[in-house]
Amino acid sequence: MAAECLDRGAKENRAAGLMHASTTKYTATHSFDEPISGLCSCLVTLLPLAIRKMQFNHIFLLQDIEFRQHERRRANSRPVPRARLSSDCCLPKSLPSLTMIGRQAKEQIPRTEVKLLRHHSTSSMDSHSSSNSSDDVPVSPSQPRSGDHSNKKKAVVRPQPVRPRGWKEPEHWEVVQAIERRDVVRLSEIRDHSFHVLLRRVNNTSPLEHAMRIGHTDMAVLILGMFSRWINYLDEEDFARKKVMINLNAIRVNLRFAISRGLQHNQPDLISSYLQTIVMSHGESWLKTAIADVSREVGLGCEGRPVETAINSIKNFFTKELSKAESILAVDEYVANAGCDLLMLGAWTQVMHRIPSAQPIPLHYFARDDRIYQEFADRRRRLRDECRAHLTKKLQWQMKVMKKTVGIRAYGIQQKLEILKEELDRK
Repeated sequence: MAAECLDRGAKENRAAGLMHASTTKYTATHSFDEPISGLCSCLVTLLPLAIRKMQFNHIFLLQDIEFRQHERRRANSRPVPRARLSSDCCLPKSLPSLTMIGRQAKEQIPRTEVKLLRHHSTSSMDSHSSSNSSDDVPVSPSQPRSGDHSNKKKAVVRPQPVRPRGWKEPEHWEVVQAIERRDVVRLSEIRDHSFHVLLRRVNNTSPLEHAMRIGHTDMAVLILGMFSRWINYLDEEDFARKKVMINLNAIRVNLRFAISRGLQHNQPDLISSYLQTIVMSHGESWLKTAIADVSREVGLGCEGRPVETAINSIKNFFTKELSKAESILAVDEYVANAGCDLLMLGAWTQVMHRIPSAQPIPLHYFARDDRIYQEFADRRRRLRDECRAHLTKKLQWQMKVMKKTVGIRAYGIQQKLEILKEELDRK
């Protein structure tokens, strides 16, 4: 192609030279003084010949095109670089410290121990050594020892204040006067020696209602604390006394009035105390029915859902008493504690059906701190051999999960209930 272009260029150059020679010859033989017509006639003669012989020279354009094609082929053979990303500075999140990792690992130990019970073989459940290590000696500091039960019972013995000589039962107006003067000492004396006076209604008004109506909220909270203290020191034999049941009903009326006035915002434990009083005063029939329902679910094994049954029963009862379902949100811990107690009472009912020597757990311990747990753990420890001989492997596993989970001190009662639901209600 280049050779053809060069040959064509040579021809064009020869044609241009011929035209130049003709023009030079003409100018040499003719003078410029001659008329212009002679020059024009010469041009008319030579111009057609030059047009036929002369063509444009595109050699430089062709060379440029060839060079561009060569560069394009070289460019296609090279890798195409990617577009550069714009820089965006960022700070990577640091890893947690070893102290935090260790603390989180310790918190997961109790949950892992409970889950490991699911994978234990039946032979390990029968072995005496494994029973001793899991029942009597705590495997982690989160589990309380069984021997703490006696100390616990000694710590809750009701103090017996000595009534001073010449003590006279105060009148209602004296109680009202002590409230108006904010006389805490006088109210404490009345609480210790004549507690029922704090519940007496005169002109359809109790001391608690009077304190709230005159705006003495601090005195109302003090009286509510006295009610809770009196309830916590009740023993099993006290519930057989008619006077105690009358006081419980009077306390329930006072607590309901305080809740209707919104005093639970100043006293977070008010609703819990109210629910506890309801169970003690007229909740025995409901409690027995709920225990029977949970016990039936425990006996179903893998098909039962004891945790769900216990929680639904408690919420239905308390919602009916409070008349407002949203009030239950303020006592989630109390509901969870009551749910754990119902589970242990239901499991122990199954034990009493199979072991005649098993004694019932007192119902007045229900939802009162960890008293049900202490009784459950202590009675299970004392009947350990009978339980291995007469109870099914499934029931033994369920009781072991309850004891280990409720005994975890590092977890709150809500977390304990979640673990129990994962283990006992799973299909």
